[in-house]
Amino acid sequence: MSNSESPDGFVGREMELRRLGVVARGVRLGVPGLVVVQGMPGAGKSALIRRFVAGLDDFLVLGARGAGDGVGVPYGCVGELVSGAGGASGNGVVPVGGGSVMAPGVVGRRLLGWVGELQGASPVALVVDSAEGVDAASLQALASMMRRMGRGRVLVVLGVRWPPSWDGPTRMAVEGVEPVVRVGLSGLAVGEVGELVRLAGGDGAGTEVVRRLHRYTGGHPSYVANLLALGWREAWDVVSGEGAVPSRLAEVVSRQMVGLPVDSGQVLEALAVLGEAVPVAVLSRVLGYRDCTAALDAPVQAGLVEWSVEGDLPAVGFRHPVQREAVYGAMSPTRRRELHRAAGAAVSRRGALVHKVASAQAPDPALAAELETFAGLELREGRLASAARYLWWASGLLAAEDEDRSDRLVFGAIRLWFWAGADGEVSRRGQEVCARRPSVLRDEALGLLEFAAGRLIAARTLLRRACRTVATTGRDPQVAVLLAELAAVCAVLGEGEEVERAAAAALTALGAPRDTRGGVPRVATGRDLRGAVRAHGPAVPAGGGRADTGGVRTPPGGGAVVPGGVAGAARAFAAYGRALREGALPGLDAFGYLPERPDRVRDDDLLGLALRGVLRLASGRFAEAEADLTAATTRVRPEGERILGLCSRMYLGICHFLTGYWDQAARDMERGLAMVESHGRVFDRALLFSLSAMIESARGDQNAAARSVGLATEASRDLDYAGPQFHIALARAMTARARGDFRGVLAALQNVAQQAAYVERARLFAACWLPFRIEALIECGRLEQARQAMTALAPDTDPDNALLAVADIWLRGRLVEAGGDPKAAEEVYATAADALRPEQDVPLYRGLLEQAYGRCVAAQGRVADAQRHLQAAEATFTALGAIPFQAACRADLAALSTREGLGELEALLTPREREVAGLVGLGHTNREIAQELLLSVKTIEYHLRSIFSKLGVRNRRELRNRVQDRSL
Repeated sequence: MSNSESPDGFVGREMELRRLGVVARGVRLGVPGLVVVQGMPGAGKSALIRRFVAGLDDFLVLGARGAGDGVGVPYGCVGELVSGAGGASGNGVVPVGGGSVMAPGVVGRRLLGWVGELQGASPVALVVDSAEGVDAASLQALASMMRRMGRGRVLVVLGVRWPPSWDGPTRMAVEGVEPVVRVGLSGLAVGEVGELVRLAGGDGAGTEVVRRLHRYTGGHPSYVANLLALGWREAWDVVSGEGAVPSRLAEVVSRQMVGLPVDSGQVLEALAVLGEAVPVAVLSRVLGYRDCTAALDAPVQAGLVEWSVEGDLPAVGFRHPVQREAVYGAMSPTRRRELHRAAGAAVSRRGALVHKVASAQAPDPALAAELETFAGLELREGRLASAARYLWWASGLLAAEDEDRSDRLVFGAIRLWFWAGADGEVSRRGQEVCARRPSVLRDEALGLLEFAAGRLIAARTLLRRACRTVATTGRDPQVAVLLAELAAVCAVLGEGEEVERAAAAALTALGAPRDTRGGVPRVATGRDLRGAVRAHGPAVPAGGGRADTGGVRTPPGGGAVVPGGVAGAARAFAAYGRALREGALPGLDAFGYLPERPDRVRDDDLLGLALRGVLRLASGRFAEAEADLTAATTRVRPEGERILGLCSRMYLGICHFLTGYWDQAARDMERGLAMVESHGRVFDRALLFSLSAMIESARGDQNAAARSVGLATEASRDLDYAGPQFHIALARAMTARARGDFRGVLAALQNVAQQAAYVERARLFAACWLPFRIEALIECGRLEQARQAMTALAPDTDPDNALLAVADIWLRGRLVEAGGDPKAAEEVYATAADALRPEQDVPLYRGLLEQAYGRCVAAQGRVADAQRHLQAAEATFTALGAIPFQAACRADLAALSTREGLGELEALLTPREREVAGLVGLGHTNREIAQELLLSVKTIEYHLRSIFSKLGVRNRRELRNRVQDRSL
């Protein structure tokens, strides 16, 4: 059983186990060994020793465990080891009764004689865990025994907390044994933490969860295990700051602090309040010490803090964030406030803000104003999430009578977190938002809360209500923000008409110019605005002040902050709404306001750049799409605007998949999943798993694809709209197509083709899924339906669409061929020479076209031509790593290579039997044939028995000779 499959949750430590295994092999050959397994408390020493000892089946294993401080009963540990062996052989090894204590050397000689008797039957392992707590006399006696032993089948294993608290003679005795194998344990690697997460039921956890958990705990096994005991989702809440450190984990850290000097404990408290590594001078100022360097020695020795370099200065900080959280949580509120006040005076002005907030005990309007100022500065720099935090803190420092201002700050923070794509931050504040007085801003915030939870239908309802309340025909950035948010929700829902209407109305509310080089589809009039926020009643003026469209302050009156990217978002959604209604080309025309070169697009228009890339992808302009999506992905700031989450990264992955860079596509999905917890929208997880499933199934990894589809389905379960189901359906369809299950393809795509919820999205991206539905209709004999579906793929309206050109030729040829006219089908396939554009078309479609062409000419008896096309198809599938498609193509070639020799006996074998016989002729084994044909080995054996019987051959050699001699 591999470590990753261990029922006791043990993972990793492969290198350490190999080193221990080498020592054990030497002991079996008569070379005695002493192993010291050392590490910080909780590093997994005991677990490693247990795992190692479990594999010593041929050893007599005797164990003891230290439980004190090394000054227990002399030779108590030796006595425990001896008593474990039973029998009379150990009598006299340990002195009994009063009198002076026997010297360790004497006991060591007695131990040597004792183990000499035991090892005659089997090798002996003496295992002492927690050896730092064993009496010194026993350790010195064991060391004396090992120094005297020349040859012998004896292994001594000491598990030691490092550094051990041994006295000088004991340390010298142990270190005097030659050789000593030291196995030091540090934290687990990221992949090993991932295995623990999986064993805790975290199959759906993204790599970001694993990496954050590793960073939070430093891979410390005990910390990780105690966090995962809560469940992996609850562990994520802790590491992302949404949950408190569990008491079990705090106890583990507290045990490391036992026995520390008072001043060392105060240093740890100050570091916990500062929250980061700091120079010693800063730490000393917080504590009021002249120099606290000496007080750091004990925490460093205990593995709680470590030295580093900050700038040019040495700095000290906690080794792992969990240690800081545990120490901070154990402090009294009074002590925290006291240290926060001191820290506020010891650090920079910006850094002091968090300490001032933490130490505040009463309303502080002046501090609230200072926080608002810093929020504005952060907003100017595009750091929306940071600005939101400052606003949230400021809201908590206002007096009860300043409720209007507090509301604006709270709702402004929610708004900025939404625009930053920080769904977790939004969701965490739900209770506070619900407790606020009813207002337009509260309706908006509630709508954004629903969006963050994946309830987009509910979000749309609330945002529509907010828009109806503030409808106006004048210039009002507050209205523009609401309308842009409504457009975002409708864009995710795939409702093109409402997206375009709301976005155009937002532009009017911003006072956008009536025309910008044809880029903005149309400039909304007052009638458009009223239509976008139709209230079935009189509109209520917005009231309150105005804000600049750059949005760096809280407007006076009734409004909240205005993010700087509102105008860019409104332009982008207006163009995308047109694309949903009319198609990719009209949408691209609407994006004419963007510079052609992605590097010249302004930061405020990055959303537009991403959506232009999506439309270029949908229209088969792959090079331009990749350039747009790459730029949009790399230029977004960590705390900047992400109103559509990981949109650009996901569609960049689709672009790489379609253009044949499947390794890169898989990496795109992996990176997306790594970011989804911290930067993704709630619906991104379902989309990322769906796209991963498409890649995995196309590569033939059906198990991984099924797992990803399951995770996508689970991630979409609580969403109240059908969008993710579109992508899940495509993943199911690709999985079925890779198996050659065309009825499964039709079943998966049935809803996509019929449900109104998918109409606009399905039409926009038809070239990505419709070819597989048409192919399945043809394979299932439903030719009339296939002909009707072909009308949506006609490339006449967009001759530059690389997605459409190759797919259209492939499927028109298949339709003609299925209609019984192979000659006409061949003429259709022949037109592919002008359409095939390696590096610009879709390699998977190109391979399927070549395969269909090869099969068509093979049916007409032209073996050489068929081989040429089939070999071209095979080369394409091989380059992609498309194993199921490659296997089908090789089966065609195998059948083709034997066709001329089949002669009058061809009728004796079924098509599947001819494929199997042809592969036997090529020298393949049963397992290789099974892999080629996607069958089981037992099925291949069944076909071979039938072939042997029909052809009168006795074994594989005769069959291979018949095929190769063309006598079959």
